[in-house]
Amino acid sequence: MIFDLLSDPGHAWLKVPKTILNRDIGPHWRKHFSCFSYERLGNVYLEEDCDLCKFIELMAAAGKPIKIREKQQSNSLSRIRNYSILAPM
Repeated sequence: MIFDLLSDPGHAWLKVPKTILNRDIGPHWRKHFSCFSYERLGNVYLEEDCDLCKFIELMAAAGKPIKIREKQQSNSLSRIRNYSILAPM
């Protein structure tokens, strides 16, 4: 599976469909991630420092290694910063 890494000058986020999280990590996937990630519609944007690493670990444990595709970096602040903070369980 290939996931996009989106970034701005200060931070980066991995875009992951919620369907993947539900299927591969389980219905309680939110408990694994922090409030420093975001969500919008059917996607979660996992922050690069902790949540991205946790996602890689969880997917490896599920036998589903991932690949990351870096998208072009923006020179301005990303609109992701305006999305809803990832809600806890």
